[in-house]
Amino acid sequence: NLLGIPGDRVMGRDVPPWKDEIDLEVLSIDTVGNPFTEVAFFHRATKSLIVTDSVVRIPSEPLEIISPDLLLESAPDDPADIGKVPDTPQNRRAGWAKTCLLVSYFGPGNNKLVDGTKLAWEPGYKASFKAIADKLIVSPVLRFLVFSKSPAKTRQWVDKLAGWNFKYIIPAHYAAPIKASGLDLKTAFSFVYEGLPEGLLYKALDRVKLPEEDLKTLESLNQILL
Repeated sequence: NLLGIPGDRVMGRDVPPWKDEIDLEVLSIDTVGNPFTEVAFFHRATKSLIVTDSVVRIPSEPLEIISPDLLLESAPDDPADIGKVPDTPQNRRAGWAKTCLLVSYFGPGNNKLVDGTKLAWEPGYKASFKAIADKLIVSPVLRFLVFSKSPAKTRQWVDKLAGWNFKYIIPAHYAAPIKASGLDLKTAFSFVYEGLPEGLLYKALDRVKLPEEDLKTLESLNQILL
């Protein structure tokens, strides 16, 4: 047992004690990880879709749980100013935006390494953050390094989830709950419907336009992982 959780059971194989209250659907992609696995749950009473990493909504304002010190450490454009910026809402937002970009892309555009370990940022990062903030999105890391490698299997999983007719999505990260529908979920995953008739609709509804300069690191990693 780990923290009281049995370690000898497999999600999706064994019948859980809450089967009459919660549905589950497992996505397992063998071509990535060992393998990559995501489990989605549907809590029937609240019509809530519960996920771990598959979709998120990154708020434009910093979450209260994040330490202001961490936000201020990431705030400066010039790494020489680390530890020197005043604690203001503007600087907290800057630190939040840069942190979210790093988590979302690993190596976003509009920055460069200084002295091998520190980042110097350019003003364009604000537009990059705006492109992913306050929207239901698939994490760019998972989109390009995981889901895009198995679109058919991912699409089948998303279709199953959308059929639950949920009203809310509760991800493990960032803001929750998110008011959303099955159509919203399919729109976020529009890239796995490319080439299909319904894909045209989801692509037209998709408001998320990821800047090309932010995708360069992920595209390079994607080639390595082919």
